[in-house]
Amino acid sequence: ANHVYAKDLPVLVRTVDYLINEMGRRDVCVLQMGDMTEITRELNAMIEDAGLGAHVIFAGKVENARKFMPQFDVFLMTSRSEGLPLTIYEAFLNKIPVVTTDAGGIPEAVKNGFNGYITGVGNFKQLAEYVDFLLGDAERRRSMADNAHRTLLEKFTAMQCAERSNELYKSILR
Repeated sequence: ANHVYAKDLPVLVRTVDYLINEMGRRDVCVLQMGDMTEITRELNAMIEDAGLGAHVIFAGKVENARKFMPQFDVFLMTSRSEGLPLTIYEAFLNKIPVVTTDAGGIPEAVKNGFNGYITGVGNFKQLAEYVDFLLGDAERRRSMADNAHRTLLEKFTAMQCAERSNELYKSILR
């Protein structure tokens, strides 16, 4: 996620702050990849103020960032506005459970409690609680990740998306 307003990265920092400083988790490290902008200074100040320097890493732009996905236990998205981001599909492909806000088209793919967890925009406490729950339950993470992968294969392959688009275009032309 580039450091832009729509990605709501202050909520990402608040989520990690809540996990570490309120819930007492010390085993969380968030790797955030994306272009840094004028917002980055504010985010770094939030991280410093909360004492999260050992728990949040801004890697900047990373070529082929998706190659790191298999190493993640949970994919966290805090956006306030989205379409249906490809990174959700990439997490599903790599069997990573998703914890996200309900921005834009995300609820089309993420079904709460089935293939990920979804909450309202800005709800950092609920995001943190979902991350904590998944990190504490390897079997639930595995089950959710399998459901996410199956969802991708059953509903969101390139062929299926093309067929749905074609049907939509045909219905408009009728």
